[in-house]
Amino acid sequence: ALATAGHAQEVGPGAAPPAARSSEPPASSRWFVSLSVAGQSGGPMTDVEAAMRAGAFDQTAPRLTEGYETHPYTSGGDSGWPVLTVGYHLKPRLGLRLQAFPDREFPHVEGYHGPATRPTPGAPADRADLTVTPSIQTFAALASYERFGLRVAAGPSLNRTRLDIDGGGESVREQETRLGLVLEAGGEWPRGTRVMVELWAQYNLVGSLEYGPVP
Repeated sequence: ALATAGHAQEVGPGAAPPAARSSEPPASSRWFVSLSVAGQSGGPMTDVEAAMRAGAFDQTAPRLTEGYETHPYTSGGDSGWPVLTVGYHLKPRLGLRLQAFPDREFPHVEGYHGPATRPTPGAPADRADLTVTPSIQTFAALASYERFGLRVAAGPSLNRTRLDIDGGGESVREQETRLGLVLEAGGEWPRGTRVMVELWAQYNLVGSLEYGPVP
């Protein structure tokens, strides 16, 4: 991630000696903006696969390129996306951070119900394909504590979760909004400069959501 801070104020000839200066950062350097590139792991795919097994979408299907494939299986998903952070230093070690994550897709889950042999030409359709793609969009407000270039932060988040459901020609989209919690740890180097490099990791906790039934 690359971050930019406010312009630091220079000390003039008439400034107070170092012992008398305030330890708080000047107002012009309290604001900062960072643009990060992030990835994610985990997600609800295991739950979606379990639901497909319960609904008998766990049968073997012929595929033109891979041969026979056992369902359900998970593949794809976004590999990276931008994250915008706007922050404000309340004190030298305390700050506020507002983050916006764009809508990002988890790997999709594919299921199949029907015979293991491909239907003959002219025969009625007796199989069903199902593809479910989960995604999430997050806005978070974090309170942070920083020291020696390292940071820990925590705060609430607002999460919009979505399922895109493709039933072989008919698409359905369902979405829900739920509060969550974000825990973050990271650091930036070098400190006190106008441009720096920032690395961080987060754990996002989102409450359980129930979708369905799927037509």
